[in-house]
Amino acid sequence: MKSNMLSLTRTSFIYLSIFTLVTALVLGIIPTKSFAADSSKEKEIPIESDLTKVDDIGFEILEMIKFTDTEVVYKTLEDNEVFLYEEYIEGDVVTTEVYKIENTSKELVKSFITTTESSEDNITVTHEDLLDSNNTSETSVQVLEKDEPVSINATNQWVQASGAGFNYAYYQRTDGGGSARQLGDQKNILYYNTTFNNFTKNVESLDTFERGVLRDLFFLGLLESGFKALKDPTVATFTAFLKKSMKSIPAVSVIIQGISYFKLVNTTMDNYKAIPGSEIRW
Repeated sequence: MKSNMLSLTRTSFIYLSIFTLVTALVLGIIPTKSFAADSSKEKEIPIESDLTKVDDIGFEILEMIKFTDTEVVYKTLEDNEVFLYEEYIEGDVVTTEVYKIENTSKELVKSFITTTESSEDNITVTHEDLLDSNNTSETSVQVLEKDEPVSINATNQWVQASGAGFNYAYYQRTDGGGSARQLGDQKNILYYNTTFNNFTKNVESLDTFERGVLRDLFFLGLLESGFKALKDPTVATFTAFLKKSMKSIPAVSVIIQGISYFKLVNTTMDNYKAIPGSEIRW
């Protein structure tokens, strides 16, 4: 009986040793690629953008006071002045009132109605200025999906951003000079100047938006079509526009980033126009 127990023990030990050896060999053969490596690769694409770091945008939403299906209220800082937006939603119609806030005073500076309607593949936006009866417009856009943004962020290489369809780009030499592009126009800069430098920073910021927090809206073509359709984009009017194209709208934080993106597109446009020098076609 004792001999049988010893034999069984020896056999079990041999099997355990063989199992351990085989396991070690298999683990040595399996590639060491891990999930951690995969997730680190995904982090190369930014997923957030801090608006306070965008140079010369002149716009920031200070406080979101209310965001419901019928009312949106928020405060902004625009060119160092504080404004209060009060927006009321009824069906496809958004009524926007913008007040300039100074100390305890409240002055109405904008009041307009935005109506957003959809038919087949088109979205039509009507803008009616309640303070100027002659300022009325209607824009119809078709939402088309976009391709993957392509950009090389390095000195002596072209850096580009869609910029809501304006296709901004720049090439900067090590001495600070270079070239700036908007659509098919180009300006060549002989040496460093602050206007061109601001343009380069804003192109990079637009590219960050398009690759980051606004990536989905960019691919769906909603940034370009929204910019074209909305004469004076606000949180409520951009939300209404998105509802015509999406089954579920993104978080309010993404919508806020979208408004800032539109403001940055205009700022970049102003930067390009202010760059000294004549234009050529490229």
